[in-house]
Amino acid sequence: MEINVLKIIGKKESYLIKTGTIGSGKYLLNGYEVSDLLKNNDLVIAGDDKFEYLSSSRVLIDYKKGNKTISKEDYRSRSQYYDEDSTDEETLRAIANKKELKGFEARYEEPKPEMVLCKIVGIVEDTGSRFISCTITNRYNKVPLLYTIYPKKDSMDEYNLLAEKYSSEANFQEPDRPYLRFVKVNKNYIFGDCYPFGDYSYKKSSMYLKDIQEEEVNIRKLVRERVEKEVFCKNLTEIKATQILSQLRTIEKIKTRKSMAESIAILIGDNKAQLAAEIIKYFLVAIYSTLSL
Repeated sequence: MEINVLKIIGKKESYLIKTGTIGSGKYLLNGYEVSDLLKNNDLVIAGDDKFEYLSSSRVLIDYKKGNKTISKEDYRSRSQYYDEDSTDEETLRAIANKKELKGFEARYEEPKPEMVLCKIVGIVEDTGSRFISCTITNRYNKVPLLYTIYPKKDSMDEYNLLAEKYSSEANFQEPDRPYLRFVKVNKNYIFGDCYPFGDYSYKKSSMYLKDIQEEEVNIRKLVRERVEKEVFCKNLTEIKATQILSQLRTIEKIKTRKSMAESIAILIGDNKAQLAAEIIKYFLVAIYSTLSL
């Protein structure tokens, strides 16, 4: 048996099987059934994977009654059917066959898996993200296909990662729908009815993987900016900011890089919940530039 696959560039001997491109029956990958997976998802297989097809139909062997066996060809040649249009001879023969074959039961051989051969009909790049997929247009093409991202899924994943990261520093509402528009952080709506937070944020596609990879970066950046702005604005009070600036001015007077690095490490550890790491890095660069080698 042979199926059409896409060779994945950047992965050694890896192939992509698109949803809906295989027929009925069961498919096994390294001994495990994957047919249900292929109904809703693409499948990636490696060159050394054991990919097999298991027919859903049993194979008739013969008919048996006690110690007697009749071949399937012999059984089928003995007609047991007759009606009002049958001749007397045909009727008598059918009655005799029915009597002779009574008690014989069919024996079947269970289907055995057969290897599936992969026919390369196109190429596709490894997206590097589980949120970027490739979409087939006009069946398989020999040129790269459409790469697609779903903003609602990608933005929701970034939100969940940030909620876990800052769980001790802010109150994150658990989403009750597949998009972020009505989700609250510290009891405030921070996303709004705009891309990529709204319900209308549909998929985006491009023939070029780079475009969609950049889109994923931008989507995650938008979510991160909204969340971190809320988290750090709530935690960085004026008093605490003054304390941190005072500590930075003290560190600025240190003359050796080693001592300065140790002091900055302590500062970051003490204030990670109150001060964005980007701010400390900014001061670090500014202070280091004043030191001589």
